Amino acid sequence: MKKQQNNLYFNKLYNSKSDFYDTLLYQYNSCIYSYGNHLKENVKNFKRNYRSIIYRLFSLCFLLRKKTERGKFYLNNSYVDLNLPLLKPCLPPWCISFKKEVYLERKLSDIIFKMFRTIEKQSIKLLVSAEFEGLLKEYSKEFGKMIVNDKLSFLMVPNDMSLFENLTIKVCQDNNIPTFVYLHGLPARFNLIDDNRADFLIVWGKGLKNSYVNAGFNPDKILTIKHPLYSNFKLDRLRSNLKDVLVITKAMPGAPISSLEMILTDRSNSLYYVESVKQILLKLGVQSARLRLHPSENPSFYNENLTDDFYTIDSLDKTSSLNNSTLVVGPTSTMLLDALKHNVNYILYDPVINSKTLDFEQQLVAPFDGSSFINLSLTIEDFTENIFNPNSNVSEDILNEYLNIDDHDYKRFLEIVA
Repeated sequence: MKKQQNNLYFNKLYNSKSDFYDTLLYQYNSCIYSYGNHLKENVKNFKRNYRSIIYRLFSLCFLLRKKTERGKFYLNNSYVDLNLPLLKPCLPPWCISFKKEVYLERKLSDIIFKMFRTIEKQSIKLLVSAEFEGLLKEYSKEFGKMIVNDKLSFLMVPNDMSLFENLTIKVCQDNNIPTFVYLHGLPARFNLIDDNRADFLIVWGKGLKNSYVNAGFNPDKILTIKHPLYSNFKLDRLRSNLKDVLVITKAMPGAPISSLEMILTDRSNSLYYVESVKQILLKLGVQSARLRLHPSENPSFYNENLTDDFYTIDSLDKTSSLNNSTLVVGPTSTMLLDALKHNVNYILYDPVINSKTLDFEQQLVAPFDGSSFINLSLTIEDFTENIFNPNSNVSEDILNEYLNIDDHDYKRFLEIVA
């Protein structure tokens, strides 16, 4: 594992031993660098401080339930249901759900409970301790024994950075069980570490695959499979006027989002972003707009730090919010596709200062750099042109080609997991 550039303290801690460097990296970064009330996770609440107890109560209740016959099964906590007729889906053992079956046994639940107890204390001392390393090894041993005995077909996860996903990928690979990362959003960064730890990466179309290949990924490990929501776009009647404008925030991540290099962001940039949008909208005659936050963000942060009432925090569900909107303005975000699916024009506004973005301090990547199916709007002239000419702002043909898939990939996927 290549160590994260500029992460001096963690790199020094793991100078002589690195068995779990990669597994702990994201959790370490979240622990030491994520602070401030701009993120919900950083606000003291019952869920954050007693997650281990919630998990313990769930696991005890779940283990008391009468078990159904499992048969051939796979583990999946990605945001997509695969609907494989001959295989039963289960959630991985660290998940909580009373609606779906969780793959869990008592001994493993005890180990995960102790891991949660350590993680929620947000202590580097505990995270890099011999005791926690012992728990990682216990998890690997017990989970490995379970999946071999029960003949797990494959593992599907939404990312490979988070501690449990990262560790579980390794355990499955050690036992020759196929692992997949199912891309959970349009990526804002590409490097050869993240999204590259599993055996295979599933993306939504050839445009995304090309971006990963251009970043150095092995094309043979990338499968293009049709996404159940983001495909077959029809853009001939996009709503695009200033009657009801929805602005998407540019959330600042609580920890470095690239394992390649430690880049810390300034949370005030989220305020700068929406203020910049406001100034452009005011020049266009807009007197108020709705502000839709990233699910990780804390509404109080905006209410307490924005200096006027131009914005109203949008609290509707995503579908209702987009259906009510006559225009969406936002940064690099999968909300771009959501807006287009709900027949509303998306004005892509993502300022670059000194060749760097506000959040990741890197260059914009396709399609958000304006090189693909949507224009990049940076000036009031851009806004005016792309608002009142939506069919020139977004190309239906290029979008559908970007999300076009290789028909052989799904067959290959079925062969791999059979």
